[in-house]
Amino acid sequence: FEGLAGTLAKKHREASTGLGLVVYALDGSCFRVPDEEENDNYFGRPGSSRGGKSGFPQMRVVLLITAFTHLVVQAALGPYKTGEMTLAETLLPMIAPGSLLLMDRNYYAFAWLASLFTKRAFFLVRAKTGKTALKAVKTRKLGKDDWLATLTAPAYLRRLNPDLPAALEIRL
Repeated sequence: FEGLAGTLAKKHREASTGLGLVVYALDGSCFRVPDEEENDNYFGRPGSSRGGKSGFPQMRVVLLITAFTHLVVQAALGPYKTGEMTLAETLLPMIAPGSLLLMDRNYYAFAWLASLFTKRAFFLVRAKTGKTALKAVKTRKLGKDDWLATLTAPAYLRRLNPDLPAALEIRL
């Protein structure tokens, strides 16, 4: 997989580029796997809406895909109970500095975004809403509906990981 994906990524690099950046999408999904005891033991089964377990074991996957050509360049696979963020963290070394990563709101988490800042990767992520969501504080207007903003690290997160930056400056 890695050999083929690497060869195809090089061949299609120009078609995967926008504004000088290689553009990737990162997203997770689940796949059914054959109903065998080994798969059941390793991957597990999600619950069912009617109680009990689903009909097949399932694996969770997070894919790093070129946004324009839809080429899967990296994949992280794991048991169903493994969260998308946990799998995404294993893909972090494969995200090149200067690339652009498109993500859904599941990836709107301070530690994850800080790790992308450290890699010098650009990102576009849909912000979560709600009482407990990470709040961006607008600091300077750049244009119509365009702001510089600050994301402040949650205090509990800084206690768990003092190496995290206190804040990130983002464009909102």
